[in-house]
Amino acid sequence: MSGSEGRGWAPVTGAGRQLLRERLIEAIDVIRSQAVVAERAAQAFDVVGERSATESGHAVTAVR
Repeated sequence: MSGSEGRGWAPVTGAGRQLLRERLIEAIDVIRSQAVVAERAAQAFDVVGERSATESGHAVTAVR
């Protein structure tokens, strides 16, 4: 049995390779955008936390 028969992986060529490349680029874009959203949420949380602690008279220490 050769590598392309049965459950083995067949070589990816032409349109299949292009499709895989496009899907990989899309996945990377999604991961990057999620990282940006997470960073912005963390920054917003830090700001809200600092404001809350300042208003209540507690000291705020940023940990990174």
